[in-house]
Amino acid sequence: MTAYQVRAKRTVDLSPGTLDQVRTGMTNVVNGAGGTAHQASLDNIEVAGKTGTAQWGPKHKERTAAWFSGFLPTDQPKYAFAAVYEGDVGSKVHGGSAAAPMIADVFKEIYKGEKLASRQQRRAREQPEVRRAEPVEEEDESD
Repeated sequence: MTAYQVRAKRTVDLSPGTLDQVRTGMTNVVNGAGGTAHQASLDNIEVAGKTGTAQWGPKHKERTAAWFSGFLPTDQPKYAFAAVYEGDVGSKVHGGSAAAPMIADVFKEIYKGEKLASRQQRRAREQPEVRRAEPVEEEDESD
């Protein structure tokens, strides 16, 4: 058995703002109202990902592959994943309905029994404190 040191092979030069937008978009794919991978969401940990679908072959024998890739937890990634599902001839499969549930099953098993912060608790920590404006008493200028 051989162990190798972790090293960056290549880096992508992204600004922190761009990286944050990508992370937010991938988080919304699983957790947002219009996301395509709701079936990958977990109760106690936030998943970020991207779905996809590809078709190939002649029309009368067309096949579809569905994929889902991403990482979790979103705030401090520990795992990266990718799943591909190849549909039978003529079947219509999508990343969110075929590949995303496979990922959910794997990570439900990995995180089984762990007490993690709920989604509401994580969101509350992420929300900045909003200070309320206080009324100002106006001075009477007739004095």
